[in-house]
Amino acid sequence: MSAFYPTGNALQRAIAVLRTAGPRSFAWRLLSECGYRRMFLLARDLADAPMARQGDDLDVGELPPADIERYLAFRPASDRERIMQRFRAGHRCFAARRNGVVLSACWAATRGAWVDFLGSELPLSPGEVYFYDAFTADVARGMQLAPRVCAAQLAAYRAAGFTRALRATVPENEPALRAHAKSGFRPIAIVGRVRIGPWRHHFRRPLAPT
Repeated sequence: MSAFYPTGNALQRAIAVLRTAGPRSFAWRLLSECGYRRMFLLARDLADAPMARQGDDLDVGELPPADIERYLAFRPASDRERIMQRFRAGHRCFAARRNGVVLSACWAATRGAWVDFLGSELPLSPGEVYFYDAFTADVARGMQLAPRVCAAQLAAYRAAGFTRALRATVPENEPALRAHAKSGFRPIAIVGRVRIGPWRHHFRRPLAPT
């Protein structure tokens, strides 16, 4: 599930957040604009990863680089070269498609993952895979496609010998956290960035087990 990141100048983004996400999210977005950002780092073991479900008119699985045009039609605001860079770096895109049309997708990286929101790389240990940039088309919202895409990712990386999956979400994105919890992900740390002018400090604070 994707977080809501409005476009426009700072004032336009602030008004959009206040209208759609409420005062709590507005306060955190204001801090974000001022240089402080943080996210939950979530994880789940792959030992009990579910099997990907098929059996209907949906095709759920990996989207190869040859199908980049289908992905760009699904997310027309994406930069073609940036998507190609992901493929060249070995990142894999998993998607739910109906009649060839992409309705939901999520990326996976295993050799280091760049987190745009924090402006930093998330180090990955051997056996870890990072899921990122999940998105579902407006026409497919409410169809529970994101969990099916996630299940396909979990099954694929479990079969490849990986042991843990990670993803990151801002704490105020409660719908995304609930969706990730249904797929077995739990917060394990707070990762963040403090920026004052050119100075930047990145941090990671483990969370107590729950």
